[in-house]
Amino acid sequence: MKFGKEFKKQMVPEWSEAYMDYNGLKRILRELREYKQSKQHPAVTSFRDFEQKLLPDGTLNGGG
Repeated sequence: MKFGKEFKKQMVPEWSEAYMDYNGLKRILRELREYKQSKQHPAVTSFRDFEQKLLPDGTLNGGG
Protein backbone atom coordinates (compact mmCIF):
# COMPACT_ATOMS: atom_id res chain seq x y z
CA MET A 1 0.00 0.00 0.00
CA LYS A 2 1.26 3.47 -0.83
CA PHE A 3 2.18 5.80 2.02
CA GLY A 4 -0.51 8.38 1.18
CA LYS A 5 -3.28 5.80 1.33
CA GLU A 6 -1.96 4.31 4.56
CA PHE A 7 -1.55 7.80 6.04
CA LYS A 8 -5.18 8.63 5.24
CA LYS A 9 -6.36 5.28 6.57
CA GLN A 10 -4.60 5.84 9.92
CA MET A 11 -5.92 9.39 10.45
CA VAL A 12 -7.81 10.05 13.67
CA PRO A 13 -10.99 12.06 12.90
CA GLU A 14 -10.63 14.19 16.03
CA TRP A 15 -7.22 15.37 14.78
CA SER A 16 -8.30 16.06 11.18
CA GLU A 17 -7.65 19.81 11.44
CA ALA A 18 -4.04 19.19 12.51
CA TYR A 19 -3.05 17.00 9.57
CA MET A 20 -0.87 18.33 6.80
CA ASP A 21 -2.13 18.19 3.23
CA TYR A 22 0.06 15.28 2.11
CA ASN A 23 -0.98 15.51 -1.54
CA GLY A 24 -0.33 19.26 -1.49
CA LEU A 25 3.14 18.65 -0.08
CA LYS A 26 3.85 16.06 -2.77
CA ARG A 27 2.70 18.53 -5.45
CA ILE A 28 5.01 21.26 -4.11
CA LEU A 29 7.96 18.89 -3.90
CA ARG A 30 7.31 17.75 -7.47
CA GLU A 31 7.24 21.39 -8.63
CA LEU A 32 10.52 22.07 -6.85
CA ARG A 33 12.13 18.98 -8.39
CA GLU A 34 10.93 20.01 -11.86
CA TYR A 35 12.28 23.52 -11.27
CA LYS A 36 15.65 22.17 -10.26
CA GLN A 37 15.78 20.00 -13.38
CA SER A 38 14.56 22.70 -15.79
CA LYS A 39 16.02 25.81 -14.11
CA GLN A 40 12.77 27.69 -14.70
CA HIS A 41 11.18 29.97 -12.13
CA PRO A 42 9.85 27.91 -9.23
CA ALA A 43 6.16 27.82 -8.44
CA VAL A 44 7.17 28.44 -4.82
CA THR A 45 9.40 31.49 -4.40
CA SER A 46 9.50 31.90 -0.62
CA PHE A 47 8.68 30.09 2.59
CA ARG A 48 5.49 32.16 2.88
CA ASP A 49 4.45 31.08 -0.61
CA PHE A 50 5.21 27.48 0.35
CA GLU A 51 3.17 27.82 3.54
CA GLN A 52 0.21 29.33 1.67
CA LYS A 53 0.26 26.57 -0.96
CA LEU A 54 0.53 23.82 1.63
CA LEU A 55 -1.91 25.35 4.12
CA PRO A 56 -4.40 27.47 2.17
CA ASP A 57 -5.78 29.13 5.30
CA GLY A 58 -2.27 30.37 6.24
CA THR A 59 -2.15 28.51 9.54
CA LEU A 60 0.43 26.01 10.67
CA ASN A 61 -2.13 23.35 11.52
CA GLY A 62 -4.11 23.45 8.30
CA GLY A 63 -7.39 23.82 10.15
CA GLY A 64 -10.14 26.07 9.12
